[in-house]
Amino acid sequence: LHGFDGHVYLWSVDITGQWLVKNGYEDSVQVFKEHDITGDVLLDLSHDTLKDMGMTSTGRRIRLLKLIAELRLHVADLTIQEATEKTSGCSTNEQDLSLDSLAIH
Repeated sequence: LHGFDGHVYLWSVDITGQWLVKNGYEDSVQVFKEHDITGDVLLDLSHDTLKDMGMTSTGRRIRLLKLIAELRLHVADLTIQEATEKTSGCSTNEQDLSLDSLAIH
Protein backbone atom coordinates (compact mmCIF):
# COMPACT_ATOMS: atom_id res chain seq x y z
CA LEU A 1 0.00 0.00 0.00
CA HIS A 2 3.06 2.22 -0.10
CA GLY A 3 2.47 4.11 3.14
CA PHE A 4 -1.34 4.10 3.06
CA ASP A 5 -3.43 2.83 5.95
CA GLY A 6 -4.49 -0.74 5.27
CA HIS A 7 -7.98 -0.03 6.54
CA VAL A 8 -9.07 1.16 3.09
CA TYR A 9 -12.74 1.31 4.07
CA LEU A 10 -11.83 4.19 6.42
CA TRP A 11 -10.14 6.32 3.74
CA SER A 12 -11.47 9.83 3.18
CA VAL A 13 -12.01 11.31 -0.27
CA ASP A 14 -8.62 13.02 0.04
CA ILE A 15 -6.76 9.83 0.96
CA THR A 16 -8.48 8.04 -1.92
CA GLY A 17 -7.28 10.85 -4.19
CA GLN A 18 -3.72 10.49 -2.90
CA TRP A 19 -3.88 6.76 -3.64
CA LEU A 20 -5.05 7.54 -7.19
CA VAL A 21 -2.13 9.93 -7.70
CA LYS A 22 0.34 7.35 -6.35
CA ASN A 23 -0.98 4.87 -8.90
CA GLY A 24 -0.93 7.16 -11.94
CA TYR A 25 -4.56 8.28 -11.95
CA GLU A 26 -4.02 11.93 -11.02
CA ASP A 27 -6.32 12.98 -13.84
CA SER A 28 -9.20 11.14 -12.12
CA VAL A 29 -8.85 12.71 -8.67
CA GLN A 30 -11.29 15.57 -9.31
CA VAL A 31 -13.98 13.26 -10.67
CA PHE A 32 -13.57 10.94 -7.67
CA LYS A 33 -13.95 13.95 -5.36
CA GLU A 34 -17.05 15.13 -7.23
CA HIS A 35 -18.57 11.66 -6.79
CA ASP A 36 -17.53 11.49 -3.11
CA ILE A 37 -15.49 8.31 -3.57
CA THR A 38 -14.16 7.33 -0.16
CA GLY A 39 -12.27 4.10 0.52
CA ASP A 40 -15.36 2.03 1.25
CA VAL A 41 -16.94 3.16 -2.02
CA LEU A 42 -13.67 2.64 -3.92
CA LEU A 43 -13.75 -1.03 -2.94
CA ASP A 44 -17.20 -1.36 -4.54
CA LEU A 45 -16.48 0.34 -7.87
CA SER A 46 -17.20 -1.61 -11.02
CA HIS A 47 -16.45 -1.31 -14.70
CA ASP A 48 -19.87 0.26 -15.29
CA THR A 49 -19.53 2.68 -12.38
CA LEU A 50 -16.19 3.94 -13.66
CA LYS A 51 -17.69 4.31 -17.12
CA ASP A 52 -20.64 6.27 -15.66
CA MET A 53 -18.12 8.53 -13.88
CA GLY A 54 -16.63 9.41 -17.28
CA MET A 55 -13.61 7.11 -17.48
CA THR A 56 -13.87 6.39 -21.21
CA SER A 57 -10.75 4.28 -21.70
CA THR A 58 -11.52 0.60 -21.25
CA GLY A 59 -7.86 -0.16 -20.62
CA ARG A 60 -7.60 2.43 -17.84
CA ARG A 61 -10.79 1.11 -16.24
CA ILE A 62 -9.47 -2.45 -16.29
CA ARG A 63 -6.07 -1.42 -14.88
CA LEU A 64 -7.74 0.57 -12.12
CA LEU A 65 -10.07 -2.32 -11.31
CA LYS A 66 -7.02 -4.60 -10.99
CA LEU A 67 -5.54 -2.15 -8.46
CA ILE A 68 -8.85 -2.08 -6.60
CA ALA A 69 -8.92 -5.91 -6.60
CA GLU A 70 -5.49 -5.86 -4.97
CA LEU A 71 -6.87 -3.49 -2.32
CA ARG A 72 -9.79 -5.86 -1.71
CA LEU A 73 -7.36 -8.75 -1.19
CA HIS A 74 -5.30 -6.66 1.20
CA VAL A 75 -8.41 -5.71 3.17
CA ALA A 76 -9.47 -9.37 3.33
CA ASP A 77 -6.00 -10.42 4.52
CA LEU A 78 -5.98 -7.66 7.13
CA THR A 79 -9.45 -8.65 8.34
CA ILE A 80 -8.39 -12.29 8.69
CA GLN A 81 -5.20 -11.28 10.48
CA GLU A 82 -7.08 -9.06 12.93
CA ALA A 83 -9.71 -11.75 13.54
CA THR A 84 -6.99 -14.33 14.15
CA GLU A 85 -5.23 -12.03 16.61
CA LYS A 86 -8.50 -11.47 18.50
CA THR A 87 -9.27 -15.20 18.51
CA SER A 88 -5.77 -16.03 19.67
CA GLY A 89 -6.16 -13.57 22.52
CA CYS A 90 -9.50 -15.11 23.53
CA SER A 91 -8.15 -18.66 23.36
CA THR A 92 -5.25 -17.74 25.60
CA ASN A 93 -7.61 -16.18 28.13
CA GLU A 94 -9.89 -19.22 28.01
CA GLN A 95 -6.89 -21.50 28.61
CA ASP A 96 -5.80 -19.35 31.54
CA LEU A 97 -9.30 -19.61 33.04
CA SER A 98 -9.28 -23.38 32.63
CA LEU A 99 -5.90 -23.64 34.35
CA ASP A 100 -7.08 -21.37 37.16
CA SER A 101 -10.17 -23.48 37.74
CA LEU A 102 -8.05 -26.65 37.88
CA ALA A 103 -5.74 -25.08 40.43
CA ILE A 104 -8.68 -24.18 42.68
CA HIS A 105 -10.04 -27.73 42.81
